[in-house]
Amino acid sequence: MPERQDFVDSLHRSTPGEIPRILGRGESTLLIVDDDEHFADTLVVEFMDRGYSVEWLDGLQAVQNKSDLNYRFAVIDLRLGRDSGLDVIKVVKARSPSTVVAVLTGYGSSEIAVQALEVGASAFLTKPIDIDR
Repeated sequence: MPERQDFVDSLHRSTPGEIPRILGRGESTLLIVDDDEHFADTLVVEFMDRGYSVEWLDGLQAVQNKSDLNYRFAVIDLRLGRDSGLDVIKVVKARSPSTVVAVLTGYGSSEIAVQALEVGASAFLTKPIDIDR
């Protein structure tokens, strides 16, 4: 899976503000799961400008209720109100194992990063994100 590895390598070599640029332009599908509507709207616009078909969901229940989770990429916030992004990753990966998941959080620690990677995330990045960077 060279495309997946290229994505992961790019994420690991980058700063969080470069996320939309890393994924580049394309006709890929992208799921954003974040409970911060303003932040999610910003990401949606940035990715759509780069040719992605983007859908935003605001938490675990919305993901569980979604009948089709077949996305090429997913960007998932770690803290979703009372929900955990780790649980969202589990649902996404169970229903769409090929989805490449990047976790974003403002509350990063090496322990939680390891947990995210163990449940299926390919990358763990910290907020804030500077979209203009």
